[in-house]
Amino acid sequence: MRWAVLLFLLLSVPCMAAPELRIGIEPFFSPRLLIASFEPLRESLAAQQRRPVVLLTAPDYRQFFTHIHRHDYDLVVTSATGARYAQTREGFIPCLIARGHYVGLLITNRKIAGDLNGALKGARVALPDPLSLTALLGEAWLDDRGVQTHRQHHAYQNGAISAVLRGDADFAIVSRNVLGLLAASDRAALSVVAETGEAPNAVLLASGDLSEEERARYADLIGNFINNHGQDSSFANMLGITGVEAPAPYELTQVDRLTFELQRRLKAAM
Repeated sequence: MRWAVLLFLLLSVPCMAAPELRIGIEPFFSPRLLIASFEPLRESLAAQQRRPVVLLTAPDYRQFFTHIHRHDYDLVVTSATGARYAQTREGFIPCLIARGHYVGLLITNRKIAGDLNGALKGARVALPDPLSLTALLGEAWLDDRGVQTHRQHHAYQNGAISAVLRGDADFAIVSRNVLGLLAASDRAALSVVAETGEAPNAVLLASGDLSEEERARYADLIGNFINNHGQDSSFANMLGITGVEAPAPYELTQVDRLTFELQRRLKAAM
């Protein structure tokens, strides 16, 4: 009996000592909403891998990219510009990309009289963090129109929307995906008046510190979860996706211009 107990303990040690899998999530929205939305995925991975899975995010984009630089995450869920940065600068490997496009929207709770450029001139425009893809898309769109606006940045996309609803901003530029997360009364109070451009959708990357076998296994597990079980989950709805697939080699190069601007802003913020 003693030998049987000893053998059981020895066989149990690898499971008990299994390191946790750390998934870093770009701070698209407030941390509470992010973690709650990704919880079904975390539970599925933990059950199938029989190891702890931890969801991590950051209070702002600067700190999120600092964690990527330190390789504090094994897997990363981020926008196309964040993915391109992590790939080219930090050695992370794109594994999956969400189908469809990431689209920026200009929204307001005001009635627009006359042409849009006239309404935007001198207007207060709320945007999320300047390092976010939404802000990069939105500001490039405003610059291309040649309109002078008063731009204000908020930590999260829902903060930019709240600024419009409170009357602290005339317009907000947010992701199309975020509108589906709003309360019905808030959605009814807002109007979409323009699209600010599109980019490839959200990307899952794996740290280059992981083996090729590990990267393939996690991509398969996450891909199967989303494609077979996740379409109706808050996780899929938050990202505005219907499924994921392997990224084509050229896809992320589409945001190289925006990624260069991200690198410039990130360097200035450090």
